Amino acid sequence: MVRFFKGKPLVVGGLRFTIDPLLPVVMVVLAWLLSERYYPQLIDFEPPRVYWVIGVTSTLLLIFSIIIHELGHAIAARKLNVPIERIHLFLFGGMAELRHRPLRPSDELLISLSGPMASLIFALLLWPLMLLVKPYFFVEYHVIQFILYVNVLLALFNMIPVYPLDGGRSLRALYWKFTDNYYRSSVKMYRTGAIIIGLILLGGIVDYMLFDNEWSVWIGLLALYLAYTAYTGRDELILMPGLQDLVLNIDPDLGPEQIVERLKLREDSFLERSIVPVMAFERFTAVIYGSDIPSKSSGISDLAHLHRSPMLGDYVEITDETSFMKEVHFKAEYIPVFNNGILKGICNANELRFWLLEHHRNQDIFLT
Repeated sequence: MVRFFKGKPLVVGGLRFTIDPLLPVVMVVLAWLLSERYYPQLIDFEPPRVYWVIGVTSTLLLIFSIIIHELGHAIAARKLNVPIERIHLFLFGGMAELRHRPLRPSDELLISLSGPMASLIFALLLWPLMLLVKPYFFVEYHVIQFILYVNVLLALFNMIPVYPLDGGRSLRALYWKFTDNYYRSSVKMYRTGAIIIGLILLGGIVDYMLFDNEWSVWIGLLALYLAYTAYTGRDELILMPGLQDLVLNIDPDLGPEQIVERLKLREDSFLERSIVPVMAFERFTAVIYGSDIPSKSSGISDLAHLHRSPMLGDYVEITDETSFMKEVHFKAEYIPVFNNGILKGICNANELRFWLLEHHRNQDIFLT
């Protein structure tokens, strides 16, 4: 089922798709290059409209190939119970955005590799079709050949071990597997990526000095693009958050009505995706599901009828591992967090669980 609303993302089979505003411009430029430059060199004596038809068709199939690649990530993530926030198509590729990090290195490795695998499988499916049409449909043969090459290149390019490309995520997962420390592995991946980019740039310089051919320019452009890509993922790799960075502080003396009003000031749907703690004489007595609170209500004075008894998955007690172990299913995206029974605030449940499991596993947790 497909739904599309003005100003809202395209939704296909429960997956949200968003598009960079400049992507249509890039598609027009690419269609022009294919129609006026690429295909006329391969196919002779065709009218201009034929070149434009196959140029536009190839451009659309290229975007479809990117979607196939990202769907590979999305399907693997769903199988591993890691929810997908959206699939975003931008200028030179796509991104399947996860709502939270996988809890195990094997999960991150499988999700990272699934995109290139989807591209290679699609290319393999195109191979016999290309051979089948070659003797009879010369124009169609070149279009299929182009899309086949695109998918192979898409898989190979994404496996370059530079974060946030799939190769960088895969190598970080391997570092994580062998060091058993996600954050240190991320820093190691950042340094590895910088070394690889430097080697690629050095290779371009050597090629230019020894052979002075066009490959040196392309190698240099590749190094610059990878450097930009690595820079965009730098903050995520080197960030080592503390507990205070993950928690929205809430005064334990505030009543549930006051907490609700504070959560309403944040971004849209934050309250709906939250669980509100109810405190009585500094004791945690109940919860209120934000989804139960009428969205259009204002000046709420009494929420007692929405109180529920706290259950596993409604909160995190950072001194009790049973409240955030991998098997726990959180009832909302943002839930209250406690330290020895003292309310610290509200946090992204999955992000905090990841942080706690990492620090507990490495026995260097610092709870403040």
